[in-house]
Amino acid sequence: MENLNPSSDSDFAEFEQEAEKWLGDFKNRKIYTELSCEIIETIPDDKLQQVILDFIGLKIGQDWENDVKRVPPLGPGFSAVYFLSGLEIEVNNGGFNQFFYNRGRAAVLRAKDGADLLGLSALAAVISGALQIEEKESDKMAKVKEAGSIEAYFESYEHISFETVDDEFMSLELGLDKAIVSFIRDYYIHFEGRAHG
Repeated sequence: MENLNPSSDSDFAEFEQEAEKWLGDFKNRKIYTELSCEIIETIPDDKLQQVILDFIGLKIGQDWENDVKRVPPLGPGFSAVYFLSGLEIEVNNGGFNQFFYNRGRAAVLRAKDGADLLGLSALAAVISGALQIEEKESDKMAKVKEAGSIEAYFESYEHISFETVDDEFMSLELGLDKAIVSFIRDYYIHFEGRAHG
């Protein structure tokens, strides 16, 4: 989807069509119950990360609530792909505040492990900075979580600032998706197996 900011009715109609096509393609994507070197080689780069995430979902029985416990035993490769993917989505959307709020400190630590594994030292340093801020602000963050309301969450941005690490993350221009795909291709042996049995 190239044009994410439609400015006219025709742009909006085109955007809507592209969005519907993407959603249809996503819903009808192939879910692999087995992965091997040969299978991984046939998967295009733009689909590979999602294939691994789907495979993880099958392996953990879609138990996303317990991802911090269920994903790491699958191996460091699966864990790196899963938690770095989560980091990218959450931080791009609402900064590290959102990542900590939605996923918790343990998920952030797993993302740091993933950055280390992939050799992304600049990203690992930014995540370490976020972990230090969260540690300092843990009492405030616990109160926001305890309140459990969307209002408390949005208000937390006024009292807990991850702005410096959010800015550092955005300035990295990582190409994290490419780094993840390269890692999967280089270390495909860590991703081979069956989802069941």
